[in-house]
Amino acid sequence: MAHTDQQFRIVIQPQRIYRERYRSEQYRNGKRPPRFILAEDNDSKIRYPTIELSPNRRLLEHIQINSPSMTCSPPCIHGGTCDPTTAACICVGQWSGVACATCGCQNGGTCNPTTGACACVGQWSGTTCTTCGCQNGGSCDPATGACACVGQWSGTTCTTCGCQHGGTCGPTTGACTCVGQWGGTTCTTCGCQNGGSCSPTTGACACVGQWSGTTCTTCGCQTGGSCDPATGACTCVGPWGGTTCTTCGCQHGGTCGPTTGTCSCVGQWSGTTCTTCGCQHGGTCGPTTGACTCVGQWGGTTCTTFSCETVAGDSNGSSGVTAGLLYYPYGVYVDSAGNVYVADTYNSRIQKWAPGATSGITVAGDSGGSFGIAAGLLYYADGVYVDSAGNMYVADNRNSRIQKWAPGATSGITVAGDSNGSYGSTAALLYYPIGVYVDSAGNVYIADYRNSRIQKWAPGATSGITVAGDSNGSSGVTAALLHYPFGVYVDSAGNVYVADTYNHRIQKWAPGATSGITVAGDSTGSYGVTAALLHYPIGVYVDSAGNVYVADYSNHRIQKWAPGATNGITVVGSSSGSSGVTAGLLYYPYGVYVDSAGNMYVADTYNSRIQKCF
Repeated sequence: MAHTDQQFRIVIQPQRIYRERYRSEQYRNGKRPPRFILAEDNDSKIRYPTIELSPNRRLLEHIQINSPSMTCSPPCIHGGTCDPTTAACICVGQWSGVACATCGCQNGGTCNPTTGACACVGQWSGTTCTTCGCQNGGSCDPATGACACVGQWSGTTCTTCGCQHGGTCGPTTGACTCVGQWGGTTCTTCGCQNGGSCSPTTGACACVGQWSGTTCTTCGCQTGGSCDPATGACTCVGPWGGTTCTTCGCQHGGTCGPTTGTCSCVGQWSGTTCTTCGCQHGGTCGPTTGACTCVGQWGGTTCTTFSCETVAGDSNGSSGVTAGLLYYPYGVYVDSAGNVYVADTYNSRIQKWAPGATSGITVAGDSGGSFGIAAGLLYYADGVYVDSAGNMYVADNRNSRIQKWAPGATSGITVAGDSNGSYGSTAALLYYPIGVYVDSAGNVYIADYRNSRIQKWAPGATSGITVAGDSNGSSGVTAALLHYPFGVYVDSAGNVYVADTYNHRIQKWAPGATSGITVAGDSTGSYGVTAALLHYPIGVYVDSAGNVYVADYSNHRIQKWAPGATNGITVVGSSSGSSGVTAGLLYYPYGVYVDSAGNMYVADTYNSRIQKCF
């Protein structure tokens, strides 16, 4: 058999005849071209499709062609039948493959041996077990068909909702939509606060005590009261009381603050419920007005004002250089015999007034008011202190020195500063000293005014040491600094009290301290006329009980501050800061001294007199 472009070779096997046909193609890259077989039935000469042969094997695969009487090989199973013309199995149901041995059921399903119908597992269904019967977003397990439900859906087909207390499951997510204040994954968390409880079906809050509102977060306690977190009972502030804190417990006409409950007391009533009477020295408060009824000679708003009389100078405020007058006196000291020593500043002298005297005698400086640098003169004598031996220590201000005058002396000796009047900030110098105090050991404490410091000079010393303020003369409002101090006092424990004048406060410096604490006035330097403030305090005195007396210069009053107090009381002068020349008023007082009997002596400077208040 000839062919123009193909070659044939007949291959004879039992019951079959094959003819190989080779395509006439050129070799490419040294490889033999592929070859194909055209198979013919031996009787009918029917031609069938070709298949590819490998160059080094006879036949990879062949199409087996049966004669009309042939059977399928391998034989068909599971109810399959053999096609007599193609020798291929015709399978039933989901059976397939060469011998109908392959089951087409998916997801763990099995084929019926005879019908091929799928028997599906779990919730799988459908012709080939590919339809999942899980509801509400659930999914079927590929092997078992068991439902994996979402959210709170559960049950065989994910149709049981696990949301509690009336909650509903989302159709696709299974997330709970809760009612009322129920919350949480399964609506089992009650959102009612402060001890409230949720209704089992509606979720509405049942609140306790004075709690109210949607979630029991609104407190019904009034006037600043607060609700107990668990019981809802009101905790009232201050004197407010009652179930809802609407009953005011302030006594004697006092009223409760709307939000704080703090009592606003009338008159001199004070305390948490206005039951403390502020009238001093045996005075009593009016039941409804709080006005003080004082006893004896006590007077004033709180029965703390003394009756005052002039013991040196002119009671009407006249000034001059005669023996019966003074001229702007700054300092005052009283000895155990009741003699009053006055720093008669603008007369540059120290005057001694005996008890009951109508004029004074000059015990230091010039009686005629002359001033100078000589040992027998002073120049603006600002402060005076007398020791137990009668020696006078004088703050000779413009001469920048402290002079000591022995009893009966006609001149003084310099015990601090430069005798020639030089001034500066070194340890050996002073700069316009004003206040002076001498302790029992003879140490001299000096308010070194322009150097903003307190200097301590030991007996016979040629220089001083700084015990308060900055040794170099820096000023400021911090606790470690002073600003132009005028007055100084030292108690029996060695604590130094300073009238820190330009900082409007009294500072207490413990022995060896590097900073002071504020015991009167405002620590930051604020000034004013209220009981808590001072305005240019100049003189300071401390009694044996620790009470601090302050000559509150620009407020024209003497303030008394008890230990630890946050405000002072006016004991002489006007609490509102009024000035005047009457017996009960002062006019820019500089100095204050309290004797052992509690009598106060005040250098009423601009009235040019010394007042004794008792």
